[in-house]
Amino acid sequence: MSLLLHYKCNDNAANATVDDASGNGRNGTFLASTTPTNTNTVDATGKVNGALSFATASKHNIKYDAAVTPAGSYSMAAWVNFASFGAAGNVWIACQRSATSGAYQNWQWFRYKPDNDHIRWMLWTASGSYLVTVLENPSLATWYHMAIVVDVSTHKITPYLNGTAGTQADFVGTPYNGSANLRISGTSWASPIDLCIDGLVDDFRIYDEALNTARIGLIYHAGAGTEIAKPWAARRRRAICGG
Repeated sequence: MSLLLHYKCNDNAANATVDDASGNGRNGTFLASTTPTNTNTVDATGKVNGALSFATASKHNIKYDAAVTPAGSYSMAAWVNFASFGAAGNVWIACQRSATSGAYQNWQWFRYKPDNDHIRWMLWTASGSYLVTVLENPSLATWYHMAIVVDVSTHKITPYLNGTAGTQADFVGTPYNGSANLRISGTSWASPIDLCIDGLVDDFRIYDEALNTARIGLIYHAGAGTEIAKPWAARRRRAICGG
């Protein structure tokens, strides 16, 4: 099992690079629409150390020019704090989707106002689209830890909110991982980019494994959060060393 991507969101630098702490070199670029924007202009206090601040009016987003999630099992998690939902109320937290049909639709994480204002996560396969609810009626100015686990061995999607598993959804087929860019905040398929977040994002990570509830809980860390890539490994080392 490995960490595919880890944006700690502590960047605060005179450049637009969002550093990938996984060691895989999947650095993102912080953009105002399509214009690179220095991260020291959007630095904010995060849940764990720093965070990156997104403004809907500026169409702030992070783009990585390739797909990250595999056709197999994977997990993703992030801390999100909403400042507003805009006039229309539609917000795309993240997506890996560069088209409106076919294999370039991988997944999307969003709030769609006509859909009862809930935060949903959607997966696509050749057999169709599959939806789970991550959070109902989110509040503003509140940190939420949200996670998604896609398990191809059980064909289930499990959402997590603040370390607790929600209602699962079954899916059929293999998750798409076509040539879609990873986008945090906004839509990858629209030009110009639209539906960006107004708020803060911290500690965005993706693993190439279906994490279990205990491991999601260790990332949530009883509400305190952690930037440790594999906190379960750190716990195991302490046990071995008698710490």
